[in-house]
Amino acid sequence: SHKSDPSTPSVKRSMNLLYSFEPSATDARPSYFELLLENQMMPSLKPALEYILGTASNRYPSLLGSLKWFDELYLVFQLIIERHYLKYYDGSFAENFYTLKRTVVTQDNKPGSVLLRRHKLTSLFFLVLVPYLKSKLDRKYEAEMGTPPSREEGEIKFYFKKLYPYFDSSLSFLKFGYQVCYMYDYT
Repeated sequence: SHKSDPSTPSVKRSMNLLYSFEPSATDARPSYFELLLENQMMPSLKPALEYILGTASNRYPSLLGSLKWFDELYLVFQLIIERHYLKYYDGSFAENFYTLKRTVVTQDNKPGSVLLRRHKLTSLFFLVLVPYLKSKLDRKYEAEMGTPPSREEGEIKFYFKKLYPYFDSSLSFLKFGYQVCYMYDYT
């Protein structure tokens, strides 16, 4: 059998390839995969916590009422957690889990200083409130989906049933477009 010698060019080439996948100390940008995993962490946590609460309410029926208000309880829980991590670690809970940190980008596209209070409040809005509102709209649309849109229900319900799928698709497309732009270093 033929053993490969580490000094041969093909082995050196593969070792260099492996080393190129390691993040360099000078590369401050996280990889696309780190961002993808970070973006999927918090949406995965909500159903897990809801399942735990549902299972616990089977054993302790006094918790059954909290399932009715789970979205609001989760909103408060997420607000407390995200505020703490933004305040002390300059990143969200999921970003801190993947050792990512938010920084302010200066005019010359260099990472700048730590986040200011307004940056943290804006981040908190997009980390907590926007997903909450989106989940409420999703549930409302799912509840209304059984019946076709009719003007007899009222103008707001009619336009909501008609336009929400376009709104939801547009948000998904914008998110995908932003991720593609990030991959090609346009953001």
